[in-house]
Amino acid sequence: MSEQLLLNLDFSLVDVPAATSENIPSLRTMDIHRAVLAWLVTAKAPGMAIKVPTRIPRFKADVAAFWNRPIRNRGTVGPTKLLTPNETVIVECRRRREECWPDFTKSSDLLPRLRELKETRQNLQADIRVTEPDLRETATLFEEYSEWHYYRTQKSVYHDVHADIKKIETALYKGTRFEKIRNARMADVLYLAVPERMVHPYELADGWGLIWIAQDLTATVVSQAANNHGSPENHLHLVQNIAAAALGPLLFSQGVYRQEDGCRFLPKPRRRRPRTVDSRGVKREA
Repeated sequence: MSEQLLLNLDFSLVDVPAATSENIPSLRTMDIHRAVLAWLVTAKAPGMAIKVPTRIPRFKADVAAFWNRPIRNRGTVGPTKLLTPNETVIVECRRRREECWPDFTKSSDLLPRLRELKETRQNLQADIRVTEPDLRETATLFEEYSEWHYYRTQKSVYHDVHADIKKIETALYKGTRFEKIRNARMADVLYLAVPERMVHPYELADGWGLIWIAQDLTATVVSQAANNHGSPENHLHLVQNIAAAALGPLLFSQGVYRQEDGCRFLPKPRRRRPRTVDSRGVKREA
């Protein structure tokens, strides 16, 4: 299987400093959810929700979203073009480092080695792109979207490093929520969102992308996710689950309370007006 350098969602990368345990912003899970939702709004996702059911029992994605594309309606009824889901994303949110690995004691020993190996692999890939240009996918038009078949390299050291990475990832992630979500191919792209600098990209399992959340809730993609290219059936499944997950907040916002025998109406929650702070630090209604 080839290893893709970039996915087709156009998010820019930044230089990634080393992860640190110092000066990490203290964020609530709710804050991380809000930051991710704002990031998806900026990316013009037409639909999203939190706590989205998946095909794995007991698992709900922290945040999920989708994008559409218009396709020609080949039928004789309806509009000439139909909106069809063509890109889906799941974002898992963690506020503490120890929440990212089930056995944090073991991970603290293995993660430095994993990062070292992935840095070595990245350097080897750069060398392969120079010494073995025939491994580039010739069908790719633009260099920045090139796909390279690194697994075909003649450099045995690359295969050794790649095998060592897989062994450590198996020890860290086998049987975990992250592995099950990836293997189920429920979304095209998968991201982990954490407070900035809390996790380094090389500490993730292959295929996952990383989003850092700053104190002001700015979201920055520091590592792109690989594209799993989900099937249309998986797209539709996740989109319907997103719609179902969004139903509860909608009913609550309108004061509609579901019961086993129907519904009853409650007062609508009061909507708080956003407040701004003037130059003297006084809060005022927007």
